[in-house]
Amino acid sequence: MDIEAVQKAQVLSIVTEDVPQGFWAELESTAKSLYSGAFQEVSEDDSLLDSQKLSFLWQLRHYRMEALISQIAESHNVPVSEEKIQANRCAYAYLCPGRVAMTQHYVRETGKLPRPSEFRKLHAAMNDFSRMPQLELGDKIIDVFAPKSVNGITVHSPVGCTFDKDSQRLGALGFYVPHHDYSGWIVNLSLTEILAAYEPIQKREDRALPKWKIGQEEIGKDNK
Repeated sequence: MDIEAVQKAQVLSIVTEDVPQGFWAELESTAKSLYSGAFQEVSEDDSLLDSQKLSFLWQLRHYRMEALISQIAESHNVPVSEEKIQANRCAYAYLCPGRVAMTQHYVRETGKLPRPSEFRKLHAAMNDFSRMPQLELGDKIIDVFAPKSVNGITVHSPVGCTFDKDSQRLGALGFYVPHHDYSGWIVNLSLTEILAAYEPIQKREDRALPKWKIGQEEIGKDNK
């Protein structure tokens, strides 16, 4: 049995059980417009040097996503703190839905590990399940070492690295879980994979009774 596939399935199960589906769905629908809106704003800003617009755009998107992900979390009753993580005079959004803890980060290339920082290393160190032993002891070991909590990063990136409209569209968005030593990713889940793992929402049957209009002739008969 593929250990990576097992860990991915376990993490995906926890994420879909503890994070409301609506959180991911709203993030998917709003992140694209955040990216395009930020690019349009920066590209039209004459107070910036052209050579510095890309760098400014990276920073702007990071902070805009901090606000967006916090607002979406609150609208879906996901616990979120803007004060728990503070580093280099900055505060970072920290979401804690059930057994999942997550921050967010903007990276320039799809799937790239965000630069190391003390709080990210501490965040990753809690992923003890990444040290799961190999499966020589039998499949039952999977249940024993299944993750009790998942500490990940919602990572997003543009299509490319040049400052133009096509390159600066949203290219990738997903939930990534780092190894306990922050050496790489244990699991990476695209937003498409996450949303596909939820059970389809059953549409409620409309049981409302029809309202019949009373004809003029019948009204007239009743009044006689």
